Amino acid sequence: MKSFAKRLAASPVLTRLGAARARGGILILNYHDVGADGQPSSWLRVPQGEFDRQLARLGRIGEFVGPDALGAEGARDGRLRLLLTFDDGYVNNYRLALPVLRRHGAPALFFVSTWHAQTQEPFWFDRVVSPIQAEGLAQLDLREVGLRQYRFRAPDGPGRWDDIQRLLVDIKALGNPGEAAVDRVLARCAAAGGAATARTLADCRPLAPDELRAMRDSGLCRFGSHAHRHEILTLLDDAALAGGLAASRSFLEQTLALPVEDIAYPNGDVDARVVAAARAAGYRRGYTVRAALSRPGGDPLLLPRVLIGGYDTPSLLFWPLNRALLCGAGGK
Repeated sequence: MKSFAKRLAASPVLTRLGAARARGGILILNYHDVGADGQPSSWLRVPQGEFDRQLARLGRIGEFVGPDALGAEGARDGRLRLLLTFDDGYVNNYRLALPVLRRHGAPALFFVSTWHAQTQEPFWFDRVVSPIQAEGLAQLDLREVGLRQYRFRAPDGPGRWDDIQRLLVDIKALGNPGEAAVDRVLARCAAAGGAATARTLADCRPLAPDELRAMRDSGLCRFGSHAHRHEILTLLDDAALAGGLAASRSFLEQTLALPVEDIAYPNGDVDARVVAAARAAGYRRGYTVRAALSRPGGDPLLLPRVLIGGYDTPSLLFWPLNRALLCGAGGK
């Protein structure tokens, strides 16, 4: 019954009703990882074929716009405006997402964790998730490094990802990578990996500078910061916060020869101090993970976004969109 109600609430008819009430607002969609069809699944990894189908459906009920449309007058025909954004800066954004964007003529805004683009170091969460998924682990004992023993359901799917998410939340509670407690956990997770893990990490490595420039040259891609080292910004002291925000923006502007005015806060963690630091560093727009419609007159450094995850099937794609359009609900 609950599943039926959710499918009913995912009706594109409700999306059109919400669009009619949008009154100049923009629905900002938050993607992350686009994977090859048949790859191990992820809460945030949308298969390429599914991404293609999603854009086809979205294009029938709205128009894709770039970040410059934020704050601008709405479309005269009253169609829903959609801004596509991608967090982290994965190579698959270039290899797999961009061809689909070209096919649909859809612009997008990509938020890059710039230290990873410079060093090609995998993201910390991929160093945790890849061994679990690629090696098909049923459990991971982290008691020796200060956490607990974690068990992961089979088969692969949302239930297994709920188990993985509990581990990721516990690691975030320890702090940022570079801190001893976090690094001990990451080293233990890496030790559980093998050849399959190495292949998976290669498929989801960070974008390199030449790939960023190739995306820029497509005419469809704009770029913003996702912090320098994907830090939880609210945990940084003032000096580290200001330094990281400046370094990230500087790297992108030097690499792309374009102004960079947008930032997406990692993990959605933001407070008044972080907003003030982002403004001082030269960012004009900041993006959260609060699911709601972006309306004219709101704080441009606290823009809401709707997360689109790897388990948002075609029948459920419009469920998070409708919640944001009709209810302004936070989360999924």
